[in-house]
Amino acid sequence: AFADRIGGGAILQVGVAGWSLFTILTPFCAPHGIFSVVLCRALMGLFEGLCFPSVHAIIGVHIPDRWLSLVTAIATAASYVGTIAGYW
Repeated sequence: AFADRIGGGAILQVGVAGWSLFTILTPFCAPHGIFSVVLCRALMGLFEGLCFPSVHAIIGVHIPDRWLSLVTAIATAASYVGTIAGYW
């Protein structure tokens, strides 16, 4: 995948920076109408989508083969725990 060729760390940085930028810009888009809010949220989701593949690329490079499935399971489960914690 793209994160494997470029490097997971670089893609993760771009993803988090874009995700954060469009999260910050969302309230400023609201006075301009629903289309600008939806566009801002869609761009946020686009950058958010870079995070999972890059994390898995980083895991694939830095974790020994015998631990790959455990670490991948923990990383995936942690994302769901973070989502649940965000709703509290």
